[in-house]
Amino acid sequence: MELGAAAFGLFLLLLLLGLGWLGPGRGGGKGLPPGPRPWPLLGNLGQGLQPLYEAYRRLWQQHGAVFTLWMGPRPTVVLCGHRALRQALLDHGEAMAGRPHIPAQHLVSRGYGLVGSSGERWRQLRRFTLSALRDLGLSRRVMETRVQEAAQRLARDWHRHQGRAFDPQPDLSRAVCGVLGSLLFGPDFDPEDPPAREFLQLSEAYMRFFRSPAAQRYNAFPGLLHWLPGQHRRALREDTRVQAFIRAHIDAHRRRPAPPAPQDFLDCYLRRQEQERGKADTEFGDENLVALVRSLFMAGTETTINTLQFGLLVLCKYPDVQARMRQELDAAVGRSRAPGAEDRAHLPYVLAVLHELQRYLDLVPGALPHATTQPLDLRGHHLPQGTTVIPLLTSAHFEEGVWETPEDFNPGHFLDEKGAFRKREEAMPFSIGKRACPGEGLARLELLLFTTTLLQSLELEPAGPPDAIDLCALRRAFRGSSLAFQLCARPRA
Repeated sequence: MELGAAAFGLFLLLLLLGLGWLGPGRGGGKGLPPGPRPWPLLGNLGQGLQPLYEAYRRLWQQHGAVFTLWMGPRPTVVLCGHRALRQALLDHGEAMAGRPHIPAQHLVSRGYGLVGSSGERWRQLRRFTLSALRDLGLSRRVMETRVQEAAQRLARDWHRHQGRAFDPQPDLSRAVCGVLGSLLFGPDFDPEDPPAREFLQLSEAYMRFFRSPAAQRYNAFPGLLHWLPGQHRRALREDTRVQAFIRAHIDAHRRRPAPPAPQDFLDCYLRRQEQERGKADTEFGDENLVALVRSLFMAGTETTINTLQFGLLVLCKYPDVQARMRQELDAAVGRSRAPGAEDRAHLPYVLAVLHELQRYLDLVPGALPHATTQPLDLRGHHLPQGTTVIPLLTSAHFEEGVWETPEDFNPGHFLDEKGAFRKREEAMPFSIGKRACPGEGLARLELLLFTTTLLQSLELEPAGPPDAIDLCALRRAFRGSSLAFQLCARPRA
């Protein structure tokens, strides 16, 4: 009798699910903005709306610049277009400064650090991070010199190929990781050490998992999938080795005498930790330090390496762009000294190419989800406190009627009628507002100095015909695994 009742209950549940009687009855639900009608339990998953960076145009046209998607049983509000993004992230910056629970991120951070935290923890760590990066040289020549040296070593290494085809990715990884590693761990950080190489490989593996469909499924149903086999289990195991690497550097810093002035990010944090000792409301414990260093390294290396890689493809695809950049560089800098940050004012076309590179590459189509910290009225819609919001950056970068040729690589997007560089508020590759990337200054410096240093002494050519390089297709290759290609670097006469 009990078995029959259980079977009947299961049958009734399946029937109700099939008829759509369970779950939200309309796209928005709970007074949220409209959106496509979700399925019970699954929400809009499985309706051909993923990846969102490919489906958003239709949803934007049907439901407006602010619409609701259901990621499993949880609603998410999506923002499209530069006006909606700027209004939400700048005009309502404080109300949009929260972070929802992201299971794939919480898997390794457990709520510590800057990326996954909110409230007082986030405020304390954000103020400290911005201050520490500034004090370590992002506003002075200290970090510029480190990047110049790394770029010059890279150019010398590529000279040795003498025009033979090679894979640029390993060299770029070592150079970029060396710069950021020295900033975080100290000038003695060596990306060639086996523990450092493993740290880089594990960091790259986690970032690939975080962008993968497997992570999206885990975010939608963490309570169920957490106990099942899958990529999330491997990410959790590998994170123990990532943490061990960071903690070993923390312990080494504690054992040595404190320097008169901080030499790296760990020095800055440990000094602040000592100042905060005994305070009841301090957030400067070791767990936050480990999570903070992990996120800064993972985000700072992966995005810069991928952008530089794609930039090389662009220069190989368009030799006329490369030639014009080199001509401007020769006139402004010459070949007797290293390019520097102060040369920006005399390199309008170079800057235009680099800004267009980031717009067109669209490396981060959507910013990490935000959460409203208070009730918010946005563009005629009411968002309750705690609403998850995804600012879709790609919708601003390819917005029709804003960019002259949004689907094409066109440095002219960032040049005025006189050929001078012009910033565009519609471009926001590092996001905007209080949750913008704190490493934007270093990333832009690296893109400028690595690119100009290579062009100063080398001519870059594809290993095959330039017409075979499909930039539109290749810019999506980063969503899965790293991009693999070969090029030729010929020393200039």
